[in-house]
Amino acid sequence: MAEQTFRSPGFFEQEIDLTGRTTSVEGTPAGIIGTSEKGPAFVPVTLGTQRDFDATFGSLDPKRFAPYAVQQWLQNRTAVTFTRVLGAGANSTSTNIANTRNYGVVRNAGFVISGAFDDTGVALSSDGADLYKRARGTVKFLAATHAVLSNEVLGFPVFTDNDSFDVAAAANAEDRVNLIRAMLLFPTGTTALISQCGGTSAPAISGITPHSTYVSNTNDVATIDENGNFLLILSSSATNFANELSNEGGNKQIKIFSASLNPSSTNYISKILNTDPTRFQVEEHLLYADFAIENELATTANLPVAIMSGSLVDGAKSPPGTVGKYQDLFGRFDTRYTTSTTTDVISQPFGNIEYNLFRFETLDDGAYGNGKVKIAITNLVASSDPTNKFGKFDVLLRRFGDTDTNPQVIEQFSQCNIDPTSDRYVGRIIGDKKVSFNHDAEIDDERRLVISGKYPNMSRYIRVLPSIAVSDGDAPADAIPFGFRGIPTIKTNDALTAYSGTVGGLVTPLSVGGRTLGSSGLRLHGCFGPGAEPLYGSRPNFTGSLSSSIVPPLPFRFKVTRGPTLGSGYTGDPGSDERVDPRFNWGVKFTSMAETASLANPALNPNVSSVSNPLISTYTKFLGIGKLDTLVTGSGADAFNNNKFTLARVGLGPDTDQATDATAAPTAYHDITGTAAAHMLGAAYLRNGTLTTREVASVKQEYVIDTSTANGRVSFATLLASSSTRFNRFTQYAKFTLPFYGGFDGFNVLDPDIQFGNDKSTSQEGKAGSTADIGLCNNLYDTTNTNPQGAGFDNCSIASFRTAVRLNTDPFVVYTNLLTIPDIKEPLVADYAGDRAKEYSELMYVMDIPTYGMKDGTTSTRLFGGDTLRPDVSETAEQFAGRALDNNYVSAYFPSVIIEDTTNNKHVTVPPSIAALAAIGFNDRVSYPWFAPAGFNRGALGFVKNTKTRLSQADRDVLYDNRINPIATFPTGGFVIFGQKTLQQAATALDRVNVRRMLLEVKRLVSGVARNLLFEQNNSTTRNRFIAQITPLLALVQAQAGIESFQIVCNESNNTNIDAEQNKMNGRIVVVPTRAIEFIALDFIITNAGVSFE
Repeated sequence: MAEQTFRSPGFFEQEIDLTGRTTSVEGTPAGIIGTSEKGPAFVPVTLGTQRDFDATFGSLDPKRFAPYAVQQWLQNRTAVTFTRVLGAGANSTSTNIANTRNYGVVRNAGFVISGAFDDTGVALSSDGADLYKRARGTVKFLAATHAVLSNEVLGFPVFTDNDSFDVAAAANAEDRVNLIRAMLLFPTGTTALISQCGGTSAPAISGITPHSTYVSNTNDVATIDENGNFLLILSSSATNFANELSNEGGNKQIKIFSASLNPSSTNYISKILNTDPTRFQVEEHLLYADFAIENELATTANLPVAIMSGSLVDGAKSPPGTVGKYQDLFGRFDTRYTTSTTTDVISQPFGNIEYNLFRFETLDDGAYGNGKVKIAITNLVASSDPTNKFGKFDVLLRRFGDTDTNPQVIEQFSQCNIDPTSDRYVGRIIGDKKVSFNHDAEIDDERRLVISGKYPNMSRYIRVLPSIAVSDGDAPADAIPFGFRGIPTIKTNDALTAYSGTVGGLVTPLSVGGRTLGSSGLRLHGCFGPGAEPLYGSRPNFTGSLSSSIVPPLPFRFKVTRGPTLGSGYTGDPGSDERVDPRFNWGVKFTSMAETASLANPALNPNVSSVSNPLISTYTKFLGIGKLDTLVTGSGADAFNNNKFTLARVGLGPDTDQATDATAAPTAYHDITGTAAAHMLGAAYLRNGTLTTREVASVKQEYVIDTSTANGRVSFATLLASSSTRFNRFTQYAKFTLPFYGGFDGFNVLDPDIQFGNDKSTSQEGKAGSTADIGLCNNLYDTTNTNPQGAGFDNCSIASFRTAVRLNTDPFVVYTNLLTIPDIKEPLVADYAGDRAKEYSELMYVMDIPTYGMKDGTTSTRLFGGDTLRPDVSETAEQFAGRALDNNYVSAYFPSVIIEDTTNNKHVTVPPSIAALAAIGFNDRVSYPWFAPAGFNRGALGFVKNTKTRLSQADRDVLYDNRINPIATFPTGGFVIFGQKTLQQAATALDRVNVRRMLLEVKRLVSGVARNLLFEQNNSTTRNRFIAQITPLLALVQAQAGIESFQIVCNESNNTNIDAEQNKMNGRIVVVPTRAIEFIALDFIITNAGVSFE
């Protein structure tokens, strides 16, 4: 017996195989690792029903196999521990960790779009060798000049009341804005240009007609026709746009789209371009972000449109040793999974300060939370109690796609406050607890689960994260939720504005409150020829200025009314048919404007439509890594497009009940004399309103909105500062809505295998090898391999699954006795799981093995899901045998099986580990873990409709000889697991599954007794107590046919004085396991006298 070293108190056991075997019971959970639709990542969660699993991790998906394993296990058992895997990257050095901390990048996580400029590009300036060349395999932005319609300023002034645009306050036929309308991703070797539709200088859209305009075109700018259309032309030809009609590899090298930027058009970009990330390679492009703008606000007909990539200018922030030009930085999505969150909810202003109060976060990690739910803060009530200044509010969790007039409330938390000592404290009512895995600890042993927060999550969907000021009690007691910070979004220029002071001049930086937030500098590059961009009118903001385009503003509710506004007087001046609708929330306006075809002057009646606005969905997406300065973040996100929302910018209207001819907004709180509804009829959100303090009739008026009138305009903040009573009259209208944003899966979502974390994504013979070509740039972190996801241990998928394996074999985290990772067959994961199971010694690992076929009958070929080559049993067994595994904590099965998925109404091929897990679960329900989960009684697979490979007797023999348990087919018995070997090579009792599982159950029983003896007196009384408690447990196992006999030794013979001095008690349990019958041999002897049996 090998000497053991003990360093801290505990119960320690080890096995001595004297022809013993193994057993692992199933009353404790089975551990299952894999990807799922949603749920927390790298946090083992134990559940008891399929309903609970579906609610936490999502429903069945034929592209993900782990949930099927859960389903089959829960058919027979009542506990499962599931660990969801997302892209965690492969940080392994202090440099990697420092880069994550400083720049947000994670080694080999996510994906990177990084290309190059064509060598054949035409330089159109004497000093710019690459300045006018077209980029391939990069992120490209579609930008256009828009004419802002005259009614925009009256009914929905998102551009007029916006400091990032130079649009006149009055309607001006020549007002133009330059907007980013799309973010397009291209694989290596693909590029794009645009051209006009029709005419003699452009190709006809019918068919692919060669034309010199786009074969030799050096301009990435064109004019949209009068119908709003233009041509978007994609090329994957090695010779740019020459010889575009050649069929290289049988595929046409050019695709021409008749495109439009009008969301109502059948040619709108999101209707004709690929929006499915899994078809990125097939379609050779992806419309990743669609920044939609209603044609009823701004049109593009007869105006320029351009397609641009990031420039060759070096970015302000880039990890050392990696690409740092904007051409590449915009394509860097190489970061770990993130969680959907809201921006910080802020308080009313206290002087120049708005306190961050809290933010919300989904319980689901990854991208799932984007665009699924939203938050509404309602029923704001300021305190009128001088002894308790804390106000109260309600938090509603609503469906993302609902409307204010037809809300779908998922959860509601009423009368919350920000008092940490209160029973109604928002952190206590909703819950702020979070369990996460620390992937970036410098010390490897410190990479473990971390718990933050004080209060358990009462919500099933979200948690609240109070700010330090709130949790420490430092925020003003009378602070109440009043708005939210700006959402980070794409930063396409440094100025944060989209206009130019002079022809060809630099963009004027955004300035707020006398503080300049931006700088003069452009980040986009187009293949523009001299004078390619026309001038429009007397405002010369366009030569080169499409390069200064910015994304559209986040739309906020302008008025809480129905019916057309008048707008001829003060901002928000109501029309005669306008009526207040208290159902409307301020904040983000989630619906689009009605189309012109269905409503006259829809800009004057913006609240009519119930159609979701796709621009909001785009704002919720993960758009890049903020620490690389490709996003507008921090105070810039607040000021950019005036995307910070606050009720302090809601300017109230006059008392329409009292003054039918009221033509001016109230300038003092003593003017608020009518009903709340009367003052809300003319209320409007002044997007770029500036708060000031003025005296009106010798009375101080705080937080009035500075306007062109002498005394400004009363806001909600004015009322709150003056009196809680005045403010509380408007509780019904003091509410706002905000979205979640920024969740990311951390995998390469552009690849259909990697996105779902399947076998091929983790295999070095698939997409985890050093030479795997997935259509993207070479690896940024390792020049020795071309795989951008990394290879081997450094591959993102492999490293992520290994992290989950480690987590599920940590005795301080989980307590399971089975483990499986359905469909993950890569040895770097599967063998590691087996080694960890052996080291952990309290669970058994059910392994899936790689399948091989013989191409042309001679070449061994690794097979993956969807491959049509027939599996070769002998080659599969031989390849597996070559790994020389020797581990009685592991069992393997073959082949894959076909089951019926009633959720999705289809048959699905699933890996054999799912069948094995189902059989083990059934075995434990009808018998005991020490019975063999095989054969017709306990290994029958009634739910299996077919097998991927029908096995002959010879096939079964080959598999069993190589310790692979076959899933056999019998004419009358259906599909049956017909073996129960472990991967142990030696022929002992431990080479059988039922014995290994028996021993695991005995360990569990003995461990429970031994732990209760820790810190007891080390004497004969304690030793006899141990024997007395263990004996009936083993006797029961014996009575249930688990062991033939047993002996317990725990006395002076194995406990010496030296052991006592070392605070150690030794016990020895000898068991003789009951073996299962696997071979029955009958000799039939026929004689003249009859038949006898021997």
